[in-house]
Amino acid sequence: MPAGGQQRCNDGEANHSRSLARKLACMVAVVWSCDASDVPPTPIDPNDLDGDGIPNAADICPNRFDTAPEHDEDGDGLGDQCDNCPTVFNPGQGDLGEGELQFPDGVGDACDPRVGRAGDKLNALFAFARDESGAFVGDGFTIANDRAIADGDARWTGVRTGQGDGITAAVRVPVLAWTQPSGGAVGVVVDSSAVSVAVGLACELAQDTDGDGFDEVVARVQPGGGEMRQSLGVLLMDEVVIIASRQVAFDRTATLECEVTNQGLKVKLELPAEDTGTGTYTIAATAAHAEVTSLVVYTAPFNHGGP
Repeated sequence: MPAGGQQRCNDGEANHSRSLARKLACMVAVVWSCDASDVPPTPIDPNDLDGDGIPNAADICPNRFDTAPEHDEDGDGLGDQCDNCPTVFNPGQGDLGEGELQFPDGVGDACDPRVGRAGDKLNALFAFARDESGAFVGDGFTIANDRAIADGDARWTGVRTGQGDGITAAVRVPVLAWTQPSGGAVGVVVDSSAVSVAVGLACELAQDTDGDGFDEVVARVQPGGGEMRQSLGVLLMDEVVIIASRQVAFDRTATLECEVTNQGLKVKLELPAEDTGTGTYTIAATAAHAEVTSLVVYTAPFNHGGP
């Protein structure tokens, strides 16, 4: 090839290389402008891991972004939003009851309705630190001083339901006084009706009816499912914890479990129930001054075979 021709080839290759380089540079610029931010991402602050503006040392949920005022219902140092038992003191957060063959379900052993079974979930928590009345239908309760307060007769049914083969609702009542000589009661109902007190699986503490001087734990499946009643056995003092739970076994038999605890003494009653449920939950008081500091609801999944 003549020397001039060789030079023209070299110049052409050089021009092609420069053109290709310009195209690549342009592509990189376009990709950066379209797919990347002009502002580098803000690095994680090791002193504020969740970026909510509250330093780790003062943050009761240091790994959960929460700019709302934080609340610790059980006083165990963990905020309600990140506590696996928000109404039961458990600073260790143990969730090992499911054993080696099942995954922890996120509900701590201290409050898990079925410690040895996986799948339970926290469905709802009402700590009444703010106005949560919109989450209920009914009347008679007012929210003040970090609690829901009833004077006389009151009934609140949650608007949200909890679906599954198990539902457990627990209330804590640190202040309770009967306002009438007889007929007083305070409790919690699952699979209840928002319009009728005669529907649902109820667990309640009732004013003494047999004259032994002690109030009574009452489990009731209504309508028509029967009732059990047992004396509390101690004078009513300190906080009362009332728990109503409907659980359905793999053979589709259902049970109402009613549990009342006062002064460390626990009374537990069981009644057969129907294998149907609305998933609703209700707190109720009759002829009583009752102050409820929390209502917590757990659900269990539908059974799908196996013992």
